[in-house]
Order: sequence, then C-alpha cells, then structure tokens
Amino acid sequence: MHNEWLDSERFIHLHKNPEPNQSENGPLFTAHINLYRYTNPNLRSLFTNPSSPQTSQFRANVLSGSDHFSHDNMTGLYSLCITGQHFTLLHKLPILKWNDRWWLHPRDISFYLLTRKKLCLLSPLFVLVLFLASLVSFAQEKERTSGKLLWHVRLRTLRKVYTSRISLSMLKLWERIGLLLARQTWQEVSRIYFTDKDHPLHELIGRE
Repeated sequence: MHNEWLDSERFIHLHKNPEPNQSENGPLFTAHINLYRYTNPNLRSLFTNPSSPQTSQFRANVLSGSDHFSHDNMTGLYSLCITGQHFTLLHKLPILKWNDRWWLHPRDISFYLLTRKKLCLLSPLFVLVLFLASLVSFAQEKERTSGKLLWHVRLRTLRKVYTSRISLSMLKLWERIGLLLARQTWQEVSRIYFTDKDHPLHELIGRE
C-alpha cells in the first residue's frame, strides 16, 4: 500500500500526506480504489474509538470539520464492508437515520437495503429505483464525474453481493448501458477525478 496517500484512519486521499479531514470523501475514494482489486485497508481501525457507528463518526452533512460525513461516504463504507467481508460492521451501519437526522433519498436507501439483502420481495423495486437514478448520472456531461464515481462503487459492490450468473450478467449489462450513455470508460471517469499523475490509482486502472 502507498502509505503516503493514507490518512491516520487508513483512508486514501487525492493528495499525499493527508490529514484525516483533508478530504470529505476518504471512505468513498478508498472503496473506489478497493474495487480496482487494491489491498483493502484495515476497516476495523475506523471503529477503534469508543464511540459507536451511530455517533461522532457518522454525522450527517455537517458542513465542515472532522465531523462531516456525507451519504457518499456511507456508500463507501457499505462497499468496504462488503468487499472486506466485514459483515458484523456492515450491520452496524445505519440505513435511514443517524445523529437524529433522517436520510430518505430513495437511491441510497435502495442501495443500502440491496447490499444487506433486506426486504427481498421489494428488491425489483429497489433495482428499478437505482437503474433510473443511474441513468440520470450517466447522462451528465463528461466533466461531471462525482456521480459516476459513486455508480462505479455501487454497481461493482452489488457484483460482490449478487454473484449468480444471471445477476452478474444483468449488472454488467447495466454498466455497459450506463457507460455508453456517458460516452466514457470507468478509467476515464477515474482519471478526471484523480488528477495527480503519481496517484496509485493510475497503476490500477490499467489492469481493468
């Protein structure tokens, strides 16, 4: 692992030698890179503090400071728990509410429930919600990469959860449709966001 790109909580950043709160999307970036077959940082280190996952580590949309924690980062944590097989930690992550704030975006709720295989009878509805939401992001102009980066994390994470031949074929088709709509590859999306030419991500995306 290129430790100079990691903060003290083992999350990767866009620039070298970061402070923990230098970027608000460390968990998301780490999940994105982890899905490129990178060594998974020790997710358990995130939970060494005495606070529980529902308290200071998961404050919803605080605008600044180390307490900031967005739905993007929650998506990243769900992905890291799935790919690292930290299933006990996965079930500690909130779905609808934390820090006395409700998070009710259908896209995020659908993804969180699908990763945990909750309410299985409603899974087709969750998939439909995600599919329609993804088309909106993929249709954005090429320079708008943040939403597409999230879809890389969501779709590649779901491929770790639903591993039957039919499920994988559908998810791969979903990716192809999205990238055709975007007129980009995942590698191009990543390169636009990770601009530092020395970033270890660039060593990985050539292996896809």
